[in-house]
Amino acid sequence: MDFDSAAFNIFDVFDRNGVEYLVVGGTAVSYYGEYRKSKIASGEVADKPDLDLWYNPGYENYFNLLKAIEELGQDVTRHEA
Repeated sequence: MDFDSAAFNIFDVFDRNGVEYLVVGGTAVSYYGEYRKSKIASGEVADKPDLDLWYNPGYENYFNLLKAIEELGQDVTRHEA
């Protein structure tokens, strides 16, 4: 799955679960017209895409986010070290 398809899948799952979020960082910059590749701390171009999100940290939205992450196939149960 390419980056755009993966990102739109994430957005779709977030939307279906009522997650309040914003796309930020390089992906947002690219969307609004100035494409740039993600870079690592040293300034070199990253070898994989980067998707930065902000979510509303409210109680209800937090649980909506957990449902969405679980729907995306990730384990959201608490693990003790």
